Amino acid sequence: MAAEKLKAVLVTENGRFVGVVHEDDILLRLCTCSKKPSPERVEEIMTRDIPSISPEDDLEHAEDLMRKYNLKFLPVVENGKTIGVITFSDLIRATYEEAGNT
Repeated sequence: MAAEKLKAVLVTENGRFVGVVHEDDILLRLCTCSKKPSPERVEEIMTRDIPSISPEDDLEHAEDLMRKYNLKFLPVVENGKTIGVITFSDLIRATYEEAGNT
């Protein structure tokens, strides 16, 4: 994650979204270990139960979910498959462009 400058990675299983590993998950694990952490499986530290949206959802719904769950992104899922991610920055950009500011 650090080498690619990523703050989070979506976790999928057979194309289906199952969770996310965020840099905070890793930092929390490091801070709570009394010794050097041993290699762990992603499933042991990932955050589960992250809401997702569909491509048909409107941007207001995406923003509401991000605010309610204090998220910076949401996976976009269609027919049970993860097809993308929308970020809070994407929402800001879309709002700015919708207002006629390109």
